Amino acid sequence: MWNPKNLFTSPPGGPSEKMIAVIIAFLGISAIVLGTLQIQKGIKGPFQKNIAREKDKRNDLDLEQVDKLTELQKKDTDKDGLNDYVELYNSRTSPYLRDSDSDGIDDKTEIDQGADPNCPKGQDCGLPVAAPANLNIGNINESANFTNAPGLNQASDALSGNLPPAELRKILISSGAPENVINGLNDDELIKLYKEVLQGQPPAGTNSPAANNPSTNVSVDISKITPADLEKLSSSEIRSLMSQFGIAKETLDQVDDATLKTIFIQAIQEQTP
Repeated sequence: MWNPKNLFTSPPGGPSEKMIAVIIAFLGISAIVLGTLQIQKGIKGPFQKNIAREKDKRNDLDLEQVDKLTELQKKDTDKDGLNDYVELYNSRTSPYLRDSDSDGIDDKTEIDQGADPNCPKGQDCGLPVAAPANLNIGNINESANFTNAPGLNQASDALSGNLPPAELRKILISSGAPENVINGLNDDELIKLYKEVLQGQPPAGTNSPAANNPSTNVSVDISKITPADLEKLSSSEIRSLMSQFGIAKETLDQVDDATLKTIFIQAIQEQTP
């Protein structure tokens, strides 16, 4: 009765060793491709987590900022007829002083007259502050775009792909990406990978010819061992064979048993007429 373990004691140069050598050559390429995809996943995972966090942070900041600005629009602390939002962001006057320039005329009256509420009447303070086109700015809603709101800049940079490489490296490493892999990428590669994640592109290499079109022109004698026999090998036996033929353990460890078995069977089928 044939035993898969007999493969491990096959005479050097025998047909089983030849066939396995061809199969292992294919497996080596496939394992390297899979290993590369696993590494990319390890790199992109922290990117994606960080992007999700930045999106949540930005949403929280947007809502918080909208609440604050909406509240300012409802308040007129100095009772001069201008709400606090208009004073802070339009007329640039003090929301705590009815007459910001202390010339005896309240801020709203000066704005209505086209005067500068920050320059005492009769003085030349340079270019006057233009009166807002519409003091009734309407209700601020959650779709308002407060692009200059404090705290949003870093989140905006992260989501637009504008973080500098040094900052990206820190974020990725702190998020769990392998430090040696991150440091092995140059700045251009790091930025390219980051932008691929932002754009939702598939990892580079998923259409690799080595993964999808493995081929070989080696003709082997399989008269003593059939493909069906080889398909009976367990995943641990497959790993042992691949290790014997020079596939690095670190590469094998990146592929789960089910995937390894699938690749092995595919390799056998590739070598079967």
